[in-house]
Amino acid sequence: MKRKLAIVLLLLVSSTSSLAQDKPEVPSNPAPKLPDDGKVDQRTEDFWMEQKLELSKAILQSLTTSDFEGMRKSARQMQKLSKFEGFVRRRNAVYREQLQLFKNANSSLLQSAQDKHLENSLKAFHQLTSSCVRCHKLLLPDVAPKAD
Repeated sequence: MKRKLAIVLLLLVSSTSSLAQDKPEVPSNPAPKLPDDGKVDQRTEDFWMEQKLELSKAILQSLTTSDFEGMRKSARQMQKLSKFEGFVRRRNAVYREQLQLFKNANSSLLQSAQDKHLENSLKAFHQLTSSCVRCHKLLLPDVAPKAD
């Protein structure tokens, strides 16, 4: 798990540095090509979801122990991961809209953790996880939880 996250972060750092230099860099192991409809293959989907789930678990654990530094660390990793994932899935308009809601909730979580405000951190985490469920309902209707 840590190895996969390290690989994602390494790819993110290398892509960010190449953007800063305005020189396109071709990664040695590029992300999977998306078809014109913007759909991602299941392997790629599973990878992103697994990473987000692990970070969400870490945030929940930090919330239950009032570990604001742990919250900030996990939320920052989530922020970096969502930027990279957003780049891979940028062709899907529905996903882009949901990603913005996710980013807003994550930013609120970062701020409330910075302020060491537990109630606001909890509310932001709820918004974050709610955005995940809404996104799954829209993009993965066969796997998403059924509405009441």
